[in-house]
Amino acid sequence: MQKTLASLGTSALLSYGWVSNVSYITCVLIATASVMQTTGLSPLAPVDGQLAKFGIVYGGLFVIQNVIRPLRFAASVAISPFFDKLVSFFQNRLGVAFGICVFLVWILVY
Repeated sequence: MQKTLASLGTSALLSYGWVSNVSYITCVLIATASVMQTTGLSPLAPVDGQLAKFGIVYGGLFVIQNVIRPLRFAASVAISPFFDKLVSFFQNRLGVAFGICVFLVWILVY
């Protein structure tokens, strides 16, 4: 398994960053929607306990994210060939592939 991961290289790193960012952003959205649906208010509303309710829901989702980390890792390995093609595309067109891909995948997704 380590040889497979080593052969994937930076594309595996980029894909894991993307999978991780998307999964945690999804958790924030789910927690926000859950609190808004149950209370009718934004988690940022100046009402006592709104942010705490969000924190409890997000905390539960955070624990789930850590439990399913192996699945997230497997997903990132599965999509790493796409990121390898993305890096090659930018390398062939602009000559600075990895930096652009990191910006697109990790910064813009957030």
